[in-house]
Parts: sequence; structure tokens; C-alpha cells
Amino acid sequence: MTAYAALKSRIDHGDIIFIAVPTPPQPDGSVDLSYIEAVARDIAGAMTEYKIVVDKSTVPVSTARLVHATIAKETTQPFSVALVTNPPCSVFTTSLWQP
Repeated sequence: MTAYAALKSRIDHGDIIFIAVPTPPQPDGSVDLSYIEAVARDIAGAMTEYKIVVDKSTVPVSTARLVHATIAKETTQPFSVALVTNPPCSVFTTSLWQP
């Protein structure tokens, strides 16, 4: 089984997909979101129905919009997706963003 086939199998199996990847700082102090974008592209390519995507990484507030835009651009079908931000720090409130 290829890595993509394994990923697709797992995405097909679940209704909720967690993104929990590193978000290292850039030299200018901003956050490197390339890992999150890469996972969002992979999710988009493997989706076959509505999914809830939970961002479990420490990210800037607008990251849900970036994930949504990436999935919308990369998906081959017009699937709906709900995005939830649930940072690892318990002092933050979980928020739901859906266009």
C-alpha cells in the first residue's frame, strides 16, 4: 500500500480529521504554515464526502481561512468542509469557522 493509499483510506474512514503538525517560527517571527498547507492539499485530494477538519497546531487566527482556501482549490469535487481550531493550549477557546 502506498503512503497516499493509506492516507486516503484513513480519510475515507473518519468524519473528523485532525491536523497536528509543527508550526516553526520563521526568521522574521512569523509562523511557517507550509506543513499545514501540505496536509490540507493531501486532505483535499483524498476527500470523497463532507469532513470536519480540526487544526490542532498552534497557528495564527486566520489559519482556518488558509486551510479552507487550500482545500477548496485542491479538491476535485465540490465537497463541504467544516474547520475547527483547537489549539494545544487549554487557555484558548475552540472556535468553528465555516464559510
